[in-house]
Amino acid sequence: MRLAKRSDVNVRLFLIGDGAACAKRGQETPNGYYNVERMFKQRHARSGD
Repeated sequence: MRLAKRSDVNVRLFLIGDGAACAKRGQETPNGYYNVERMFKQRHARSGD
């Protein structure tokens, strides 16, 4: 996340296997299950960016 704040750096995330399935937008997962969309939204809200 720190690299993404720098203007001279491009950051790309490549998700494979279960990571790709967990990152599907709009999925309804029970609390306690991995949901990458929810994790990134929470992280983004805490960082203030």
